[in-house]
Amino acid sequence: MRIRFRDNGEGISLEDKANIFHPGFRKAGVDTRNPNSSGFGLFISKTIVDMHNGTLKLKSFGTDKGSLFEIKLPKSIPIDKYNK
Repeated sequence: MRIRFRDNGEGISLEDKANIFHPGFRKAGVDTRNPNSSGFGLFISKTIVDMHNGTLKLKSFGTDKGSLFEIKLPKSIPIDKYNK
């Protein structure tokens, strides 16, 4: 399964792109726009996707061009708790 979502925000620089999934990472200047941000949202999201053997990737088109996030999850056989 593939899930994509795109925004039209200010985008992510190449420098920030390398750190975007690190715990506690906050882009420079975020304090003025969102002072309550912890920097853990994308880290937690990527951890959950990884736990499901999936991938979470960022495709940024540069500053002022928005970002595209893509989640890929593998197909799996449903678990039938009544049939062992």
